[in-house]
Amino acid sequence: MFFSLVLGLISLYFSLAMFHRGDGVLSDDTNKIAGAWSAGLKRLLPAIGYILVVLLIYLALGLAVFLLTIIFATISKWAVFLLYAIAVVAFIILSVRLFYGYPLIASRQKGVFGALGSSFRLTKGYFWKLIGMYFIVLLLPGLAFGIIAGLCGAMLPASTISMVVAIAIGIIQSFVITTLAIGAAYVFLNDSIPVSYTPLTLPT
Repeated sequence: MFFSLVLGLISLYFSLAMFHRGDGVLSDDTNKIAGAWSAGLKRLLPAIGYILVVLLIYLALGLAVFLLTIIFATISKWAVFLLYAIAVVAFIILSVRLFYGYPLIASRQKGVFGALGSSFRLTKGYFWKLIGMYFIVLLLPGLAFGIIAGLCGAMLPASTISMVVAIAIGIIQSFVITTLAIGAAYVFLNDSIPVSYTPLTLPT
C-alpha cells in the first residue's frame, strides 16, 4: 500500500514536470523547459486536488447507482441490467470529458474547477476520437505490461529478486504510459486550443 502510494506520487510528479516541459518545447519557452522540475512540484497539490474531485464525482455516481439498484431490484432484473448499462456509459463519458483537466492543470496552470470546465469544453465533439486514442496509448500498453508482470510472477520464485523485478516493471510501465499519455494529450490540446499569434508585418 505504502509503496503503491509513493510510486503513484512519483509518477504524478514526473508527469506534471513532463507536461510543463512539453509546453515549453511547443511554445519555444526556454524558461518553462529549464523550470519544469520545480514547476512539477508546485503543481503537485492542484493535481492531487483535481484527482480527489474526480474521485468524489465517481463516488457520487456509484452511490446513486447503488441506491437506484435497490429501487430497480423491486421492479425486474432487466431494469437493474439497464441501470448498470447506463452507469457504464456515463462512467466512460465522464472519463473522456474529465481527462484533460489534469494536463490543463499541469501545462496551462489552471485551477481545479477551471480545469474541470475547460476539459468539458475542449472535449466536446471529440468523444470517439479520444476513445480511440485512449485505447492505443493507455489500454494496449497497460495490457502488455500486465502480461509481462504476470509471466515474471509465474516464472520467478518469491524472493527479493522477484520484488526488484516487479518494482522495475512498475517504474518502466509508469514511464512509458505517462510519456504516451503526455504526447497524446499535447496532440489533442494543441489541435483544439487556438494559438494566439501576431501576424508578421513586412516593412514597406
